[in-house]
Amino acid sequence: MVLSMRVLILIITLLALPLPAFAGIAEAKDLAKALNCTVKNIVLADKSAGENSTTTYKVDCDVPASASEADKKANGTLLIKCEYAMCSLLKKGE
Repeated sequence: MVLSMRVLILIITLLALPLPAFAGIAEAKDLAKALNCTVKNIVLADKSAGENSTTTYKVDCDVPASASEADKKANGTLLIKCEYAMCSLLKKGE
């Protein structure tokens, strides 16, 4: 009885701990590719813990050298936010 009570308390404690976002760099890279971005670099921009944990990545896209400066600003950077196992586009451009 005492052992089962301790196990129950341990399980409840573990369930109460905040979990990190499950989606990672691979999911952010897949989303960037789906948005026609040839990924040059991915950097962790922000990470929050807690009940609603999120991870935000800054993705630098490879823009052709012949593109205009305005086009490079508009399409050169993506900000991708991942919650749980799903990523979404937060911001496109600078």
